[in-house]
Amino acid sequence: MELKKALKRVVKMTSSARGEALYRYIRFLPGEAESGIPPRVFARDLDCMSLIPVDRQVPNVFLDSTMLKKALAEPGEWSMELKGMGKTEIRVGEAEYKLHNIDYTSHPTFPDIPTEFKPVSGFDSILKVVHAASADRSEAFGMVNFADEWVEATDRSRFARVYFPGFMKGLVPSRLFKNWPSGAVQVAVTPSSVFFLIGDELRIAMFNNGKYPDTRNMLGESPADGFILVETDALVTAVKQATKVSPLNLISLEFTDKGFGIAAWVEEDKPYSFWGSLDVVQKSNVVGKALVSGKYLEQALKPVITPNVVLRYGSPVDPLSVESGNYVACIWQMQ
Repeated sequence: MELKKALKRVVKMTSSARGEALYRYIRFLPGEAESGIPPRVFARDLDCMSLIPVDRQVPNVFLDSTMLKKALAEPGEWSMELKGMGKTEIRVGEAEYKLHNIDYTSHPTFPDIPTEFKPVSGFDSILKVVHAASADRSEAFGMVNFADEWVEATDRSRFARVYFPGFMKGLVPSRLFKNWPSGAVQVAVTPSSVFFLIGDELRIAMFNNGKYPDTRNMLGESPADGFILVETDALVTAVKQATKVSPLNLISLEFTDKGFGIAAWVEEDKPYSFWGSLDVVQKSNVVGKALVSGKYLEQALKPVITPNVVLRYGSPVDPLSVESGNYVACIWQMQ
């Protein structure tokens, strides 16, 4: 991959969290012509890593990603050269940056890379669950759970599952799937880590040993028998409009004398004047309303690619569920 393009990808893997300065740096690995190993750039954020081969030789240095981001924002050709006094000079067009080389021996190493990878078809469907994972970096709610028959994630307030033939089991940090590159996916699994090869980029994650929450009841304590089938595009548009005008980020799906639609809430006991009417393609045994986070519902609908989508909700203690093909997402109602 072209060096500048590769750096733009790996800097997104570096950490900005306080107290984790070690993970703010990019490692440049020179190629080894005799062994056929290409030059590479490498970044690591706790238990997630990205390694990309590049199209030109690089010096053996360890540089701060904060300064690299500034250089990468400049237009023009990229060049880098080792200078004296422990510095690396980077030129981008007319701009010039001098970065201090850090002792790379202290940088966490990456695991030994397996030699055999197997293709995984339909991997994009797995990415549909990532929105439901927590942004918390330290706990199981920030994980994607790979099980025998499905892949799922939850952050206490929502839940998403894709039914998918299992090719591994374990908890993988959801951060690994941010800014996911496009292309066919190949995978290799070891007892401690999983390796995803997407085109030129290698994404690596160490399995998390935390306890994943029991999700057997995530689809509701008493799943609703009723359902509503609506047009996906119309629903997405109405949800976006309602979320935008609700200062509370609260919207409700309900049947009124206006028919079925979405209301945006401006106060806890008073719906906003916005009303998005929706044509019902089919329905069965659905009454009352579901009050949920507009942002969460918008994110739950984003992976849906079918023309119509199924909505289910029952009592207030049950979640609102979104169903499309092998994908289901649940959002707990506001009490």
